[in-house]
Amino acid sequence: MNCIKTKFARAKTSRRLATSTYSRPVPAIDKQVYAKYGLSPEEVEFIESNVREME
Repeated sequence: MNCIKTKFARAKTSRRLATSTYSRPVPAIDKQVYAKYGLSPEEVEFIESNVREME
C-alpha cells in the first residue's frame, strides 16, 4: 500500500502516537481518533469491520 508510505500518512501516524496516552486501551484511543477526525458512524463501522487488530 503506497498510501502508507506517503509523508501525510506517516505524519498523521507519528502525531497520533505523540499525542496518545499509552496507558489507555487501544479501543479507547481508536474512539478518540475517530472523534478527532470527525468520522461518520458508517466510516467507523467500515474500519471496525475491515481492519484487524494488531497482535
